[in-house]
Amino acid sequence: MSIKQSIINRIERTKTGKRFIREKRSRIILSAIFSFSLNLLYAFYNGVLGIINQSVWFIFMCAYYIILSTMRFSAVLCERKNRNTSSEDMEYFVMKFCGVLFILLDFVLAGAIYSSLSQNIATKYGTIIMITIATYTFYKITVTVIKAIKQRKIPSPLLSVIRNISYVEVAASVLTLQRSMLVSFGEMSDTEIHTMNTLTGSTVCLFVLVLGVTLIIRGKRKEKIMAKSKIVKANEKIAEKVVGTFGKIEDTVVGGYSKMEDTFVDKYLTREGESVADAKERLKKEQEKRKEEIAKNTLQTGERKM
Repeated sequence: MSIKQSIINRIERTKTGKRFIREKRSRIILSAIFSFSLNLLYAFYNGVLGIINQSVWFIFMCAYYIILSTMRFSAVLCERKNRNTSSEDMEYFVMKFCGVLFILLDFVLAGAIYSSLSQNIATKYGTIIMITIATYTFYKITVTVIKAIKQRKIPSPLLSVIRNISYVEVAASVLTLQRSMLVSFGEMSDTEIHTMNTLTGSTVCLFVLVLGVTLIIRGKRKEKIMAKSKIVKANEKIAEKVVGTFGKIEDTVVGGYSKMEDTFVDKYLTREGESVADAKERLKKEQEKRKEEIAKNTLQTGERKM
């Protein structure tokens, strides 16, 4: 047995590990939990720096990571509740909720970008560190694109929300990378750097806004479809109840008439030693015989007239 297989077998011994190995959805949710933890740490870090340095930019970044944490937490919480009872309603509610948070995040990003541009806030790094940051950023972009391609056929609204959160995070990382690269490899003038950062920042804000609006529209559209489906199901249940009630009434009426008929036959039409069923059978035969005689007499009368 290989080392890789041995590690996989050990992981599969636990319930959580088994789900992580066998279910793609569980791996995505676990990744969201890890990212949620990092977002909280970054929010705390930027919040502390913002208070100590009285920096508006750090406060904006703290708000940015808090919103990211909230969106990821809502996705993880929804998945936890879905383990017991799967509910598309809840997933689409989370989609709309995160769409609203995306729009709020757009304003926070706009504030952070404006603050950095007005105060010329940009971190300058050495060549090696800058190359490392750039490599990591492009790695994040590559991983996000690969996940988007692999997961595009998974219809889950919740996983779609998690992917969109990753898109926003990558877009913000690209903006941060550009700002740092422009000041670290400063071959452009301040005006050109300002213009580039303004254009990229505006593009990122527009991208986040479009994602937020799209999530809200998708959530509301699906809610309308599901509401219509619920109305149809409710009407079907009402129809079933009406038919069932009518059937019960019909059975009661028919049963009551049958009892009255049996009582009448038993009291007035049965002969000595004859049961109700035998009396009914005899009466039926007598009626058929009378019908045959009437038909025969009618035929003979017609032949005489001719």
